[in-house]
Amino acid sequence: MRPHVEDFACEIIAEEMEIRRRNSILPGIAVFTPDFIEKWTLDEDKDHSPFLTSILTTASPERAKKYNKLKNPDKLVQVVTHQLLYQSSNRCMSFQAQFGLFLWSTGSARQTINAAFRCGLSVSYDSVLNLGQSLGLGCTMENTLFVATEPHGLGYDNLNISTSIFVEQRGASGPAKVTSGTFGVLYGLRNANFDDMLIAPIMRCLSASTGLHFNRDIRPSSEHLGIFHDQLIITVIETLLIYNKGFDDVAKHPSLQHQPIRAIPVGYRTPQFATQASTIEEATVRGNLQYHDELYVTQLKRTPEEMSKRDVFQLGFGLFHLCLNLVWAILHTHRGSINELGSLAYFFALMEKKRLINDQPDYHSLLAALTEILHGLLLNAWSRECGFSSFKLFADSKPNPTTLRDIASRIVNNYATPMAEFDFSESPKDPAADAESLDSETDGEGESPFPSHSSPAPAENANDDVAYHNTRLLTRDLLMVVVLVRAISDGDIGRVEALLPHLAMMFRGAGCNKYCSEILRFIHNLKHVWTPKFAYGDGSVFWCCADFLWQRYHARQCDDLYFGRRPWALHGRRHEYRASNWIFEGSG
Repeated sequence: MRPHVEDFACEIIAEEMEIRRRNSILPGIAVFTPDFIEKWTLDEDKDHSPFLTSILTTASPERAKKYNKLKNPDKLVQVVTHQLLYQSSNRCMSFQAQFGLFLWSTGSARQTINAAFRCGLSVSYDSVLNLGQSLGLGCTMENTLFVATEPHGLGYDNLNISTSIFVEQRGASGPAKVTSGTFGVLYGLRNANFDDMLIAPIMRCLSASTGLHFNRDIRPSSEHLGIFHDQLIITVIETLLIYNKGFDDVAKHPSLQHQPIRAIPVGYRTPQFATQASTIEEATVRGNLQYHDELYVTQLKRTPEEMSKRDVFQLGFGLFHLCLNLVWAILHTHRGSINELGSLAYFFALMEKKRLINDQPDYHSLLAALTEILHGLLLNAWSRECGFSSFKLFADSKPNPTTLRDIASRIVNNYATPMAEFDFSESPKDPAADAESLDSETDGEGESPFPSHSSPAPAENANDDVAYHNTRLLTRDLLMVVVLVRAISDGDIGRVEALLPHLAMMFRGAGCNKYCSEILRFIHNLKHVWTPKFAYGDGSVFWCCADFLWQRYHARQCDDLYFGRRPWALHGRRHEYRASNWIFEGSG
């Protein structure tokens, strides 16, 4: 009886697979366009072979069916079915082509991809390369159509691709070990209106502008001061709530939440279009101009006449690099030495993170360490100001939101505000600390990993205590970093705008004059050059500024990808495109 059942089952499976094979055959690699990949799913043809699916599903033991609550065999069955289809015809490759592309984009070796090809899970390595080239051409065509019909933003940065991981000698005719170039991403602008992006009104405003005035343009308004102070208060309160779970009854109170000012709609995703990487380096003015021609004339099929002028571009900066340079500036200002109480070098030694003392450490590691230091300083302030011997007793007292805000305001005033009467010129200096600070930027082997306790005792008068004053300054600066990062994370550009004058003064005080100038130029454009709808509309420059954050993670297929300091551009109508560096583009 069993042979007859097997023959009957084989006939049914053969009929199902024949029907499914005819429906799954593709003409070739060229069918895999960006639109095809976006719409294709593994579940689209799961019901075309129900008998085979039932048999494969039955292979799992009954005990596994009873106790397994996490694993889903349906996906595995569908993958096995696609393997069988590819075994019967190499043109049934809808799954294999995309899985091979995934392996390549995540850095899998050629041998790994070819091994998956032998198992029926992927196409061959050479086919994956052809698929990547075909998709690149498809993206270029899609970008050309998008640029011709929609206003958009452009962000581009430098990239470095390692061509070999081996140490070897290369002659003059061989390829370089590292290839440098430029990679750009086009961004769609939400509800952008071409009429709001006309360059003529912007140029008229530029001609009539008289420059910045500190009291009128840079000094924060009462509204912005209120927004800024509210962000500080809520950040101080959030630190208490993070480490103490007894405040759950007030944690979600509206007065303890950041109020949205000009936030990106929840769930909105900006359309993004990756362009082909270029070997032109954008480290120079000439390189930038050449890349613009490469992108818009060669890739996006613009004419040289359309690129003859660059007067339709407006200046902007990337928010990620704003955060990056801000934490580096704070590190440079507050680094100090290990023997100086309250310096970053002192805290890093306590945390056993001495490598962060270097000039330009990893951003994410440095930000995490600075956030941890700020939380410790704020928790110490809470323990002194809450009026209880422990946070548990404080939580048991059930403080209301108003009480928490009052204490947080007191902490900001007493622990994160400079002492106006303090005079550094009259404060005593520690010669040993000065000598130590000269060596603090090097990672010497003989340096002790723990702070020395030879520093002088704190002064009896707080006004004469250098460490106390420096700690207040450090707390203020770290609060600014956390507030800025949180505003960007929430996608609230209005809260970021309220911080711009403070950030400009911080960069100027830290000696970062170029970045201070960029922020001041941006403020000048917001207040005097750009029209209100261009600057603050739904398709405004601020939206593109926020979108640029994601460009850092957009080119996963590159072996090594490093981004420099190039912001973005806004682009206008067809026949009126120009390109430049650090820009937005309008239309005119």
